[in-house]
Amino acid sequence: MPSLPSRVVAVSLLLLTVPASGCRAWRASDAPPRLLIEEGRPATLRVTQSNGDHVYLRAPAMSGDTVVGDRLKRGPAPVPIAIPMERVSELATSEFSGGRTVLAILVPVAGILAIIGSQLEFSGGWGSGSY
Repeated sequence: MPSLPSRVVAVSLLLLTVPASGCRAWRASDAPPRLLIEEGRPATLRVTQSNGDHVYLRAPAMSGDTVVGDRLKRGPAPVPIAIPMERVSELATSEFSGGRTVLAILVPVAGILAIIGSQLEFSGGWGSGSY
């Protein structure tokens, strides 16, 4: 059995790690903010502000007419933030996406099979060696 070049193995591993974020999608909510946050208890909330900016909150809560939580951003630690509802145009929660999950699995597998197939064709196939 021929061994695959390390480049093929490296590309295959890369194709398998890329879809890690493909299984979730943001879904805008029509529910009243207090109901969404207090009864839905989302772990993460995407707040779209009236200027179009997105703010991602961990452990969101309502304080009066203000959405509060820890702002998720690159850096050492989350930063507490409060956004008045008058500046909020949309709230969205992260949910499982079956379609994205299927694509996240099928696309890398197809890519890996194509790479392996092209390598086998280039090297003469599995049975080309002498026994």
